[in-house]
Amino acid sequence: MRRFQVQWPLNGDEGETGADAFGIVVTLLVLCHIAEVTGDDRFVDRYHRLLDYASQRPESAEISAAID
Repeated sequence: MRRFQVQWPLNGDEGETGADAFGIVVTLLVLCHIAEVTGDDRFVDRYHRLLDYASQRPESAEISAAID
């Protein structure tokens, strides 16, 4: 399985995830940014639904570390 390096300078996280977890991290960050820029609650809702899904994944700790 291919692994991806995740580095997020805003929170100091440096880690490694699989492709699925990496996609979730990127999508969560994008949804958060769009929600902030637009103020559209639909993106906030989608963010929280994906975050709930991410909490059930095997790499949930790595996902949380990358976005916190």
